Amino acid sequence: MRTKPGPSRYAHLPLLSLLLAPVAFADPGECTDRADPACRPQSGWTLCRAPLASPIVRPSAEERLRTELLIDAGRAEYFAGTRAELDDGFQMSRLDQRLQADRGSYDSVNGTFRAVGDVYYRDTGVALTGTEIELALESGAGRVEEARYALIEQHARGRADRATWNGAGYATLDRATYTTCDPGDGSWLLSAWRIDLDFEEGLGEAEQAALRLKGVPVFYTPWIQFPIDDRRRSGLLMPSFGNSSDNGFELAVPWYWNIAPNRDATFTPRLLSRRGLQLATEYRYLYQATDDPASRQEGKIDFEILPGDDIYGDDRLGLRVVHEGRPLAGWQVGVDAGFVSDKDYLRDLGGDLAESNANYVDRRGYVSVSRPDWSFLGQVNYLQPLVDFEPYQALPQLLFDYTPYSDGPIRYGLDSELVHYDRSTAPGGQAPVTGTRLDLKPWVSVPVNRTWGYLDPRLALRYTGYSLDDQFAASDSQPSRTLPQASVDGGLFFDRSAFGGRFRQTLEPRFFYLYVPYEDQDDLIRNGNDQSVVFDSTLPLFEWSSLFRDNRFSGADRVGDANQVSLALTSRVVDDISGIERARFDLGQILYFRDREVTLPGEPVETETSSPIIGRVSAGLDHSVAITG
Repeated sequence: MRTKPGPSRYAHLPLLSLLLAPVAFADPGECTDRADPACRPQSGWTLCRAPLASPIVRPSAEERLRTELLIDAGRAEYFAGTRAELDDGFQMSRLDQRLQADRGSYDSVNGTFRAVGDVYYRDTGVALTGTEIELALESGAGRVEEARYALIEQHARGRADRATWNGAGYATLDRATYTTCDPGDGSWLLSAWRIDLDFEEGLGEAEQAALRLKGVPVFYTPWIQFPIDDRRRSGLLMPSFGNSSDNGFELAVPWYWNIAPNRDATFTPRLLSRRGLQLATEYRYLYQATDDPASRQEGKIDFEILPGDDIYGDDRLGLRVVHEGRPLAGWQVGVDAGFVSDKDYLRDLGGDLAESNANYVDRRGYVSVSRPDWSFLGQVNYLQPLVDFEPYQALPQLLFDYTPYSDGPIRYGLDSELVHYDRSTAPGGQAPVTGTRLDLKPWVSVPVNRTWGYLDPRLALRYTGYSLDDQFAASDSQPSRTLPQASVDGGLFFDRSAFGGRFRQTLEPRFFYLYVPYEDQDDLIRNGNDQSVVFDSTLPLFEWSSLFRDNRFSGADRVGDANQVSLALTSRVVDDISGIERARFDLGQILYFRDREVTLPGEPVETETSSPIIGRVSAGLDHSVAITG
């Protein structure tokens, strides 16, 4: 049966993720409830995430008006061109719109559909099921009883005893629920006696609303207003609270100010019952003169003040300025500089400034250039110490790496660093050792890569030279060290179909052999007491990357002697359809063939024959969310 189209318009309920509730990072449950429109194959329901990357092209109201309305029914009665009664199941379709039900009627004069019994409606933006539907094609208004809905682009779904919309961007859900989690996943759910949605303003209002986490009510309010799209708005954010022995009860209530599309600020009064009232302010900005990413400038300013700390007995404040700019393609300039009023500030008050190291506050400025064959980084780092001794300051530090493209079997390159270290005092009141260090490491390798594995033998020569200022007479003012390094990195790759063929499991054994001869390095830098010191070398914590480092020390003041092999095994489970790495297991250990005699000043020789066994497990939920432990 065909009828000529009448005026039609339908409100698509454009909800975005509810910012009131936390985002769920759980795997989607199995979609088994066919009454849920999110479980219908036509709905396009996928993972719990933000709107679809590619916007859906939705027909305009005019296009729908110009398109014929197609109706297919088991039995139909047509009354004098004004009304059609449909029974024994019927389907209506027009462009992206589909309506099916057990029985119903179409009034061609008023352009309305009424249907009952296992009702299902969908278009490019929404899918609905219910027991009864009334749809006015001319005004776009509608009503569904005992509704279950899925908003495709916004990845939202829920239930309502009644869902109504006026066709002009306003909808009401009575005794309703709302969530962005997948069917079968009850990580969070908003339920309310009534939810009003204003799509023109991008706001929702809920009366007698409760937030449930895993089915447990955790928050109730008689009324709340919340955003339903991605437009930023000024207003209160979710408060936070806690308790500690140092600060007592803590309550922070942030207020967000949307100054402009490219600027905003957050003001956070923070009550500390044992200390007083702190005010924290964060100002953010973003400028981009053209579509060229090279014109992007962004940054933020954090300022915190606690007048008259009741415990400390004085005003306390902190400041951090972060700026990053790209004046030209491949160029980047930036500043990350902080200040705190006292050395205990970060430990006592934390806050946004606590991103800095607990022993000092960074004051760093840098310029970097990146090209296909080389890269350069120049920076100064003047640290504010939060401990009793002053750390070395890199004033300045220049890094240059060169790796030319080669389509032949041999690859080569150069890693280099030039840095001047300075400080005004040393531990124990000694005169500090200062100076300039040059570190050069040319290298050559002959990598072999196959689909089933790889082998990368490499030779390097590392030269480190110093020019020390005001050096003590008993020590060399221009010491140097030259050491060869040899390494072989290799691995194999095996895979198989697993878990019913949807996933692929890999087995990836890897080895890394490293040889560096021993050279005594205690005399490179010595202080006035004829003690060995270092500018920046430390022994990092043992982690996965330690298995494959060519120097167990950080910094160039120490190059560790080595005759060792690292053995590692990795297994991954990859989704063949999406390409997402669903799980990864890593296991590895270093076997030492001799003692490690090169040490930091005052440290003993390392005599263990093997390192601790290190392992990692990670799970990937989607392209942007992963959990590692």
